[in-house]
Amino acid sequence: MNCSRVLALYVDEFRDLVQRGLTAAFRKFLLDAPMLFVHFGHMMGMVSHIGSCWVYRFRAAENGEISIEEYLDILREFSVGLAPKR
Repeated sequence: MNCSRVLALYVDEFRDLVQRGLTAAFRKFLLDAPMLFVHFGHMMGMVSHIGSCWVYRFRAAENGEISIEEYLDILREFSVGLAPKR
């Protein structure tokens, strides 16, 4: 599940609670929330890592440039880090 799906699930369940008075679905969301937000935290941590890594690599490079090989390595690393966990 990606970040937007976790947030959309919360919004939908909360809306049903407030507008329709459906407590069971929101209760289930709250019971599942710890694992959802661990996953959400991992995804947000990966996004933060990408930003930090990007800044570090380009500052370390002379003139803010890197080779195409290093650029592809960065993209591969990000792709692996952001891939859904099975």
